[in-house]
Amino acid sequence: MPNASVCWSLCGLDGSWIYALVATAVAVGGCAVAPTFDEPGLVPYSADASVTPPPEGAGSRGGTTGGAADGGVDGDPNGNPSPAPSPDAGSGKDAAPAPDAAPPPPPPPGVSKPKPGEVIISEVLYDPSGTEPDTEWLELFNTTASDKLLTGLVLSDGGGRTHTIGGSQLTIAAGAYVVLARSKAAATSTKVPVTAIVYEYGTTYAVTEGILLANGSTGGLTLKDGATQIAQAPYGGWFNQSGSGGHSIELKATNGGQAGSAAGWCLAAKTWASGSDQGTPGAANDCP
Repeated sequence: MPNASVCWSLCGLDGSWIYALVATAVAVGGCAVAPTFDEPGLVPYSADASVTPPPEGAGSRGGTTGGAADGGVDGDPNGNPSPAPSPDAGSGKDAAPAPDAAPPPPPPPGVSKPKPGEVIISEVLYDPSGTEPDTEWLELFNTTASDKLLTGLVLSDGGGRTHTIGGSQLTIAAGAYVVLARSKAAATSTKVPVTAIVYEYGTTYAVTEGILLANGSTGGLTLKDGATQIAQAPYGGWFNQSGSGGHSIELKATNGGQAGSAAGWCLAAKTWASGSDQGTPGAANDCP
């Protein structure tokens, strides 16, 4: 045991060395009474020299424990909580990849895209009496004895604007007339039969965008499969409907052989319903 002078010398030193000195004093059996402190931040020792743990939430600046110098959460200096661990963290397993989007279903057996002339543009209402372009529409006719796939074919207007026909394997039945409308709701409001409309080509476009059926010399339509032209209706300048409009143009022959000339078309003269415009949407043409 050290003598009294050593004990008092140890116990009399200033507080900056107190932790080490108290531990030494206890180890040698002297200065057994633990000192108390009023200085902030110092934690008193118990009589057996074990450290009293700080209360939960106490930090160097009043923040939660975890080493944040400015009271942040879990060591993040900005106070943001740590992200939750991945379910596979530490397991040695890679996280399961997100499944790929399912590919579109294949067309029904025996259905293929049309070759040139197999599907034709048989009628076009480019100058309706209703609001344009919403009430514009075109009609397709399948000249073959088998169904044909429309999905993936590209419509182009006379201004070079294009639209790829979407839908889940949209087909046109053998010998059928179908309507592709800028807006289905607008077309049916002008009494186009709802059962004849199989596709809308303008629902995602502003009124100045997408396929626009011009009333002047730039008017025209083509239907393509890639670079291959399937059908055409280059009607610009053939018919003057600058007045009230309301007449479709109809292809005279159903083989499409004269679709590229004005002589192959007529101006519809009969209404398809009471109070409607003139034309035959979804039905055989009635050119004289």
